[in-house]
Amino acid sequence: MTLLFRALVALCLVLTGTAAHAQGYPNKPITFVVPFGPGSGSDLIARIIGQRLGTVLGQSVIVENKPGANGAIAAVMVARSIPDGYTIFLASNTPMSAAPSLNKSIAYDPIKDFQPLCRIGSFTQLLLVNPGIPAKSIAELIAYAKANPGKLSFASANASSIVAGETLKRAFFPHRGVISLVVKFAKGEHVQVAMIGRDSLLGTLSTMGDACALNTAIVLIPGVASMMDLDRLRIAADQSGTLRTLLTRHGLAVYVQVQQTAGCNAAHPVESRLSRCLLHTHDLSGDYRLLLTQEAMAQMIGARRNSVSLVANTLQQANFIHYSRGHIQILNLDGLRQTACECYATVKTQYDRLLGQR
Repeated sequence: MTLLFRALVALCLVLTGTAAHAQGYPNKPITFVVPFGPGSGSDLIARIIGQRLGTVLGQSVIVENKPGANGAIAAVMVARSIPDGYTIFLASNTPMSAAPSLNKSIAYDPIKDFQPLCRIGSFTQLLLVNPGIPAKSIAELIAYAKANPGKLSFASANASSIVAGETLKRAFFPHRGVISLVVKFAKGEHVQVAMIGRDSLLGTLSTMGDACALNTAIVLIPGVASMMDLDRLRIAADQSGTLRTLLTRHGLAVYVQVQQTAGCNAAHPVESRLSRCLLHTHDLSGDYRLLLTQEAMAQMIGARRNSVSLVANTLQQANFIHYSRGHIQILNLDGLRQTACECYATVKTQYDRLLGQR
């Protein structure tokens, strides 16, 4: 909580414009807009952080609950507010991801209308079944459902769990943004093993018949993706040898990353690994501006946050990147290539061989 709190204080100070600084920010109360009602998890977090933030800044922090429409009411309110740093949205995946996925039209753009500041927490979605169902894994549950059509029903507590349930049946084709495949360990550590961007898809193994995922997919760089029903894609692959070969090559491209990442994280210094990941993220997203926190970068290369901070500062002093509170701008690709380890070139060569040059 201490690191999170410090990050929020710093971000509150930088999200304001020059005019706000000139007036001595903050010179009036700050409002935390919560998209759920009093007593909800988001509400409790907002009040805990708001109380401490107000003490440090010497200004009141008001928690305003705006529940309804899967968070859209709160999102619209913040999107239409003056961008002066005094209205902060404690958003969740419900208004920022689930609601846009479930509604054909909403009155805000979750990407264009907001400026991400930092992640203040995460939670785990649980998939629970009746003890009488003979399934102890997602793969067994899917097999049971297919063998017993119409026998099972699915219940969800909110919009996010509706979308989470649907993702079990979808393949994702990113057009913008980057998806991170991470491995979670028993003590809570997360380590990235591969990334998927605009040149590939999420769901290759499921398409090839293995519905059990050994990693977790997390949106690393926000963007846009198309979805397709896995069963339809699987049927198409069974009917087309060309498509099946193409899907296999995409799966091999991800495997190349996993294999090279394992060796890289064990053998190469942090500076080389971070340069490799920044280059690869740029290739997958096609963007020179990346939203990456120190926590995300540490997860990407299997290093500690303080090591990432030191290395990012070194790369900035070399004018290879500009880094400021979760915002990275790549300034010198050649410089990063010279700093990166051999793994970047190895993975890129294999990607180009398997999928064609980007």
